Amino acid sequence: MGCWTHLPLTICLLGGNNGPDFARSICHVFLNQSLNDEITDKELLYTELLKKDKLEGNFQSFGLLHALRDPKFLEQFLIFSISRANELPKFPLIYNLI
Repeated sequence: MGCWTHLPLTICLLGGNNGPDFARSICHVFLNQSLNDEITDKELLYTELLKKDKLEGNFQSFGLLHALRDPKFLEQFLIFSISRANELPKFPLIYNLI
């Protein structure tokens, strides 16, 4: 599927109903952090797609990976990843990226 290559799919997934699942997958694949003992089917799917992209050297993240270098953005991202999807407006740095 090439998760990173479609028109800002990264951004769409973060803003969608499964945004926290996708955020946890990003944390697992790119930050080597596992934030949840129970992995949802969506999170597993996203993780596999991201691992495939990473193995193929496809790092087109529309600015997300760069933004994760900022400590304040990273902090919000980690908290967002364990939140509910409808809580996105509580995370202004992520909300502005989307």
